[in-house]
Amino acid sequence: MQRHELSRDDATDATIPRASHASNQDNPTAFNAVISAFLDRTLNPAADAARRSVALS
Repeated sequence: MQRHELSRDDATDATIPRASHASNQDNPTAFNAVISAFLDRTLNPAADAARRSVALS
């Protein structure tokens, strides 16, 4: 598998273990965790920025 450069500074890459093309069916727990994290970052950018600044400290 070839890796592509992420085009945004805030972009993330996620791998769902033990899953293939139907990752939401192959490993729904991991899939939901990734989607939930994405929605948290997307719908609440202020909280995400605060978490990032704490992580960088």
